[in-house]
Amino acid sequence: SGRVVRFAEKPQSPPTDRISVGIYVFNKDALLRQLERLDRGEQCFNLARDIIPGMVASHRVVRYCFEGHWNYLETVEDYYRANLSLLGDSPDIDLAGWGVMTNLNDRELARRPSAYLGPSAEASDSLISPGCHIEGKVERSVLSPGVVVERDAVVRDSILMHDVRVERGANLHQVVCDKDVVFEAGTVIGSVQSGREQSARKRGQRGGEGPLELTLIGKGLVVGPNSGSYWRAGRALARSGQAAAGTPGKRCAVRRS
Repeated sequence: SGRVVRFAEKPQSPPTDRISVGIYVFNKDALLRQLERLDRGEQCFNLARDIIPGMVASHRVVRYCFEGHWNYLETVEDYYRANLSLLGDSPDIDLAGWGVMTNLNDRELARRPSAYLGPSAEASDSLISPGCHIEGKVERSVLSPGVVVERDAVVRDSILMHDVRVERGANLHQVVCDKDVVFEAGTVIGSVQSGREQSARKRGQRGGEGPLELTLIGKGLVVGPNSGSYWRAGRALARSGQAAAGTPGKRCAVRRS
């Protein structure tokens, strides 16, 4: 019948190889009644610990067996590796056959033209979305719609969200970047052709494998060259919500440590 008779969150000795993927569909009234029963003046509840077991005991709860690919993205590193696992000749998910749809009304995605790769562009082992304009070099990266990579700019092992601009001569390595960010001309973040990177490439590693030194960039920031040098990798250079990281439309205020 598919009815759930017991629910255990992360048990030490799992009775089955089935897991909860954390996607639940509730009857609104039933959920509200369960929350009222649990109202102990607390600010919040843990869904898997406080809500689901009680509903299994008092309601008819059924499960849907999902047989496809699933990732548990608990950290930024998990998110990064999951995105880069889409690259290569044998990706974890066949996006063409996956059937996942996105919100085409957001930022007028439905009206974005096909990606443009100019005469000087070099792109390899990357996902490049509609509306992207590439004149520089892109390697092992995931680019959301509207990303611009100017001539002589390099983007490697990175995830760039919507409408990011990488200006001429900028060089990004292992960057996870929110929307509407501008990397000014000459900005360098992360390693540039380091020996470790070259050896990893020789071993055939994908971008998400091996040691990570991710640099996180918050939404709407303008990141410029760091005193003619480069920004050290492996830090939250400009994370959203941190006052010291800068403000939208302003140059990044973080100093190199």
